[in-house]
Amino acid sequence: MPAKVFLDTNILTYAQDADSLEKQQRSRDAIARPAESGEGVASTQVLQEFFVSATRKLGMAPLAAKAVLKTLSVFETV
Repeated sequence: MPAKVFLDTNILTYAQDADSLEKQQRSRDAIARPAESGEGVASTQVLQEFFVSATRKLGMAPLAAKAVLKTLSVFETV
């Protein structure tokens, strides 16, 4: 059985942060690998924290943040 990879709030938030393109790319790479392998796991708390961080810190529109959350449904949610 493959090892699970737990995604935290920072990785998800940095992946959307256009102010730091290097950090954004590293985070997107860190998300893509477990998404492709099916090994990724995120908790409901992390997903909620991402929404708050994306809308407050990054200034994303709530519907845009919700769309990102929808793409994260490829991960197991715990």
